[in-house]
Amino acid sequence: MDAKTSTSLPWEALRHTEGPIPWPALKRFADTATADGHVLEEILDLYDEFMETADERRSYECLYVPAILAMAAPQLSEAGRDQATRFLMQALMFAGDEDNELMQEVLPAALGAFGPETTLPVVVELMPDNYQPWPATFGLWQMATLARRTDDPKLREPIIRLCTEALEKADRGQVEIEDVEHAGFVLARIGHVESRPLLERLYDKTELADLSDYLELLDGARVLHDGEDAWDQPFPMWLEENWEFLRNWYREHPDGKEESEDDLEEEPYEAAERRARELSARFAESIEHLPLSPDAQYNAESIVFFLLDYAWTYEGAGPEELTAPVLREVLLDWFPRKLSADKEFFELVGSVVEAFLHWLGTQGILKDPTALENAVHGWRGEIVARGMDTSRWGMGKGVAMAAKERGVDLTDREAVNRFLAEYNSQVSPPGRYEPVEDSFAPVSAPIVTERAKVGRNDPCPCGSGKKYKKCCGRQ
Repeated sequence: MDAKTSTSLPWEALRHTEGPIPWPALKRFADTATADGHVLEEILDLYDEFMETADERRSYECLYVPAILAMAAPQLSEAGRDQATRFLMQALMFAGDEDNELMQEVLPAALGAFGPETTLPVVVELMPDNYQPWPATFGLWQMATLARRTDDPKLREPIIRLCTEALEKADRGQVEIEDVEHAGFVLARIGHVESRPLLERLYDKTELADLSDYLELLDGARVLHDGEDAWDQPFPMWLEENWEFLRNWYREHPDGKEESEDDLEEEPYEAAERRARELSARFAESIEHLPLSPDAQYNAESIVFFLLDYAWTYEGAGPEELTAPVLREVLLDWFPRKLSADKEFFELVGSVVEAFLHWLGTQGILKDPTALENAVHGWRGEIVARGMDTSRWGMGKGVAMAAKERGVDLTDREAVNRFLAEYNSQVSPPGRYEPVEDSFAPVSAPIVTERAKVGRNDPCPCGSGKKYKKCCGRQ
């Protein structure tokens, strides 16, 4: 195909700033790229050009190029698939280094179209021996989970070996566990039960909360379904969702003011928390909450806040996206696991949530919430039973409940520290447990800890293993 064909392609459609997604243009580029390697090169160059000037102009090339590659993937030659996969993987590593959460969603979704046969060998090849720099390598670990899509030992075994060697180096103190802990997620996600002793030994050494989660995942105590990984998202769903996000972001920043590196990532979380506090406060002042019992009215604002907070944090759902599956996960899994509350508190949850769902309907936030109200009503007894079932508690909640039984004021940091010192000196619980601090706040005022200034991209000093801005820095 000659240069004339390239110039006749609708390049301006990819650079547009208004109007809907140009589906016909994307399809034309995908079809052309499969037949002409030069056009494929130009498409890749377009992505690089946009990323270099993203602060200066507003457009959607960063989304359209991965979409074109995903559309073209089934028809690309072997060389073309390899070229596109390497390009997307390098772009994903750069997105991790830049903390660009939008592209950390888009690029894995596009890579998913290339499948484990093309992607996994590139993951192994690109992973540095020292697993640095972090967080650029996070994208590689993220794509390594594609190994669960294949039973081919030639594809799976190099990934298992990569992950095992990384964790063994951490076990020997040759690398920091925070740099390689996602290798544990990969092993758990693909069901490599042979790695359990290594993961448990590392958890006993480090008490890293995520390792506890990976062990639960490996044991079947925690289940992730298809769709949990970014590359599981069907096309064109992932393009539409992320295009909508970027369009709204552009609309919310009409002055074109330069933003910090973290804005695209942090703003959704901060906005979700602000909205959760706003809606819970409004509900607590509404007519709809008045029929509740005095105790339910007193606790309504906190119950609703944690409902919305957990729905967003753990299920990725905003108030408009509350569905029966989301509510079930929050009320029957996350509430029992996280909320350090007594039976009387859990007995209030059902009535409060039902009233809140009805109120969301009156505000036009939920359409016809009656079915959801009925579902929650049917779960009332199970909410209480699970909230009191100690086998469903995180260890942090278990310790918090033990402190409450001893009469410890959970709002008194010194009293809590004295209890923990005594508890740790008397008990050395085997197996796994979670950070304690996570479970104190829900039933009392948040505990404020004096700490040295921590950078937003630094590991959180609470020991969760997450970045400060994604953990305590969000409080």
